[in-house]
Amino acid sequence: MADTATLWDGQPAARWIERLDDPDGHVRWQAVDALRHIAEPALAVPLFVGILRRGDDGGWRARALAAHALYDMAFEAECRPLLRPAVGALAEALDDPCLDVAHQAAWILELLGPAAAAAGPALRRAIDRGDEELSAAARGALAAIEGGDERRAGIDGLLPKD
Repeated sequence: MADTATLWDGQPAARWIERLDDPDGHVRWQAVDALRHIAEPALAVPLFVGILRRGDDGGWRARALAAHALYDMAFEAECRPLLRPAVGALAEALDDPCLDVAHQAAWILELLGPAAAAAGPALRRAIDRGDEELSAAARGALAAIEGGDERRAGIDGLLPKD
């Protein structure tokens, strides 16, 4: 991600941040898309967490893209510490009516491993939500939190060391 002085579609990050509060879900999606490209992670993470916390406000696309952007950041060692305070919001996102948001949240929690231990109860509930992919992702996250999943070893090989 670039610095906040960078423009996206001719607009600076500050203008896109204002658009996160637009009543039109499509405009919010555009703002998330812009910010995931131009905002520094330290700025973007709390903004994207705020989008996730909005719940089902008709802007599911913005929430899904915010979750995806956070997931992408989880692969960057320097971003993982920024994501650790978001564990509560990610745990809440496991209940999102948009399953894409819930899947992304579970995958992020898996990548955070033991740092996501507070999400354990929400992950256990997600297993029983009735979606096979979410159940698998939640089981993987729980195993990573507990430190005993062979899948985690494969993921760790992809991640740079902290």
